[in-house]
Parts: sequence; structure tokens; C-alpha cells
Amino acid sequence: SPDGKLLVTGDLDGKIRLYDVLSGKKIKTVNEHKTEICALHFNSNGEIFASGSRDNTVKVWLVNQDISIQTLSGHTLSVLSVHFSPNGKLLASASEDKTVKIWHTV
Repeated sequence: SPDGKLLVTGDLDGKIRLYDVLSGKKIKTVNEHKTEICALHFNSNGEIFASGSRDNTVKVWLVNQDISIQTLSGHTLSVLSVHFSPNGKLLASASEDKTVKIWHTV
């Protein structure tokens, strides 16, 4: 996270884990993607993060919730990169399908 307090990781099985960096303890595990997580990115205030997966979707998550708040579909192959704009209102995703999409986030 931007403040260095949280770490988010993605796994081959689609699970996302959030950790407290200071204690090293896992805060939670979420699992809505069907396949490997390829990309993760926090927004600038660290309250939201996005995940991109080999299931061709992008999901947007609130750090303090256990389910995604938005699923973005439109890529035809794996999403390999996600990145929030500085103000956090836009999210870019790049895919193995050779497209970049710009999304409005919640």
C-alpha cells in the first residue's frame, strides 16, 4: 500500500491475501477470481486495490471488505497489468489480447 502498512499478494489459484506489514500477519484471504492473479495495484490513498487475472477480468476491492465491489469484463485474454490514476477515479488494465482499457471505478 502507499503508506507501507499493507501488502497484497495474488496466487496461482486465484486467491488474494492481504497482510499487515508490521506484524507479518495475514488479515484476510479473498477468492473471487477463477484463475491465477497476474496483477495487483493499490489506489493512491490505499483504501482500494485492483486485481487482474488469467480469467480475463479486473476486480476492484475495498481493503476493509471481503468481496469485490466491481468486476470489469471486456478483455478476451489474461489481464497482465492494472494501475490506478493518481486521483483513483480511473483504472487502466493491459491484457495479453494486446489491448489497454481505461475504466471508471466506483
